[in-house]
Order: sequence, then structure tokens, then C-alpha cells
Amino acid sequence: MHTLTVIGGGAGEEALLTGEACQAIRGAGRILAAPRLADALRSLNPGIRGLGWAELLRELEETPGDAAVVVSGDRGFFSLSRTLERRLGDRYRLRHICGLSAVQLFAARLGVEYDDCRVVSTHGRGSSVLGCASYHPRVFVLPSGGEDAAQLLETLCAVGLEDITVRAGQALGGAGERILSGTAESLRGERFGEPVLLYLENRRCGALHTRLRDGDFLRGEAPMTKEAVRALCAERLEVQPEDVVYDIGAGTGSVSVALARRAHAGEVWAVERCAQALELTAANRRRFGAHNIRILPGSAPEALESLPAPDRVFIGGSGGRMAQLLAAVAAKAERCTLCITAVTLESLAAAMKALEEQGWRDVETECVNIAAARAAGRYHMMTAQNPVYIISGRWAR
Repeated sequence: MHTLTVIGGGAGEEALLTGEACQAIRGAGRILAAPRLADALRSLNPGIRGLGWAELLRELEETPGDAAVVVSGDRGFFSLSRTLERRLGDRYRLRHICGLSAVQLFAARLGVEYDDCRVVSTHGRGSSVLGCASYHPRVFVLPSGGEDAAQLLETLCAVGLEDITVRAGQALGGAGERILSGTAESLRGERFGEPVLLYLENRRCGALHTRLRDGDFLRGEAPMTKEAVRALCAERLEVQPEDVVYDIGAGTGSVSVALARRAHAGEVWAVERCAQALELTAANRRRFGAHNIRILPGSAPEALESLPAPDRVFIGGSGGRMAQLLAAVAAKAERCTLCITAVTLESLAAAMKALEEQGWRDVETECVNIAAARAAGRYHMMTAQNPVYIISGRWAR
């Protein structure tokens, strides 16, 4: 079996390569890299070929023989080496040589420790950075390019994180190295060179595991799902960290906050048509640091058209359009888990009828009756809340 040597090329500068990496590059008979890396390292090996990723894979698949590939950063840190192993592991014996990662280099430039930082990459992943920036005080972000970095700052400002500290490192280790510092708001509109890396500091990050008491939320006149029901619905939805979640009829945003904590590496879309409720959701988002909540004014199902496909959906209010709502969710989702709350028999009947007619699976219904103690002199009496129906189900095409 032929050997494929995967070399961590660091920042693409000879001075920042390990001695082992330099030796491997110099001694390689057939060596491939992305065009930028090939140009930067040609002094070590004039035969290095710069190829696009698809061309590079095709070359290795169609032309057997020992080879070396230089990947940017460290081969074991958000690297293309995983794809190489998956695609070529049955054809080549892989040998790995580490390099200096962009995070290591940037942390050194900033003089910060990074052992307790979160690191998130947006390269081809479509994952949301908002959750990490909301619940962790220090985050490194590897954007897919300068435009992606600029768009991320726009998004941070849009969800109330305009005052967090941002440092941007451009072309680290190269002749065009530049480090910018400011807030998300002050760097908004900046044109970033490539490659670029961001470091975010949020000194007011939200908590993930504290109890969400009803009295902790700003209430106003908007309806709010109570604490016990909120917890039960979140449990029924089985939200995963990177999920995209809809909260339709968000009200005060109490359910949005609970779901955003569970989708702490994803995002929650809070859909609401009432202006006062939208203000309360925004206020509670800031109050709890749950900035991975994206607030969308409008009436569902029309408002759902622009959203990404959901993994989980909570419906706290349908505006009398339950069948249309469920049909719109089913049209967008490949598969998803649903939870609905209803307080009237009419809403319960409408939900059950629509779920059955549209082919939702594993439908379950529970009636929850909750009473809370209140003081009556030196005694305590239980005061009942309105019964709530919790309907859950799953959709799969």
C-alpha cells in the first residue's frame, strides 16, 4: 500500500513550520497543496503543485503512488485531513505531521490562554456561532472567508451582541498580518482580508443550567407558558445542541429561552406577530443572555418561508390556523419533532385532527394539571393553574 503523508502547513510561512514538516516537504517526490500554500512553500520544494480541493482528491484517487499533501493549520484541527482519510484510507497508508494551528498562533499574538476557549468553524458546516458566543465567555471563530466574518458581525449586532469584544486576525504569520480590535458594532462594515480568524469575548454570557423561574421573566400582558409546562415541553422535544428550533407564537419568549439553552450550539427562531410580545422576547433574550434566539416578526405560516428547515418545533399559539401551520412545517422539514400546547378543547381537537390527516407519527397527548402553594395566613393552600394539553409528534418524509 502506498503512503500518503498529511503535513500541517500552519500559516503557510516557512518560518512557522515545524522542522519535521520542513523536512517532509523538502523530501517529497510528489507533493500537492491548495494554490495559496503551494505558492508560499515552493522555495522548500519547487515541485509542489497547487490544486483545488476537488482536483487534488481526483489526482490522488486516479494516480496511485506515494504522495504528500500540505493542509493549512494543523492537520488534526478543523482540517481537511479527515476527508482525506475518509476518501482515501482504503488506498493509502496515512502518515500525519502536525503543524501550528491558526488558534495557537492568534492566541499567542493576543497573549491569551486558549485551554478554556470554545472553537467553532463555519467552513462548510452551516453551524451557528451565536450559541457559543451567547453562553461562553471566550470563543475563537474560523470563518469561511472575509465576507463570512463580516456577515457574522452583522448577525451578532442583530441579536443584541453588538457590545461584545471582537478581535480579528488577518493573514496571520504573513507579510500582510493585521489585527483589529473593537466591538461587534465598531467593526461592523469592516472589509476583512483572508484568511481571517475572530476572537470573541462576552463578559455577560448567559447561563446554561440555572433554573428558569416564572418570576425571572419580564411579563407585560403577553401570555407565558408556565415553568413546569415549559420544562415538560422542552423534554418532549429532545432538543440537541446544534438543532434549528422554531418557537411559533413566542409570547414573552420564555419557551424560546428554555429551548435556546438546549440548542446551545444552534439557534431558535421566535416567531411572533404581537408588537408588545416581540419587545418582551427581545428583553428576555438580553436578560438571560440567550442571544441564539433569532426574533422574527410576522404571522405563521407565512413568516416561516424564509427560515431554514427545523429540527424541532414548538407551537404555543396558532391563531386558529393549526392545520396550515403543521402543513407548512412538514413542507420545510425532512424530519422533525413537534410539541404543541393547547388550553381549550377546540385547540386540542384542531391539533389532533390536523396531525392525523397530515400523517404525523408517534402522536401523544397529555393533560397536565399543576397546582402551586400560596400562603394563607399561617397555612398554605394549593392554587390550581389551568389544565394544559401537551401534544407531541414526529414528522419524516
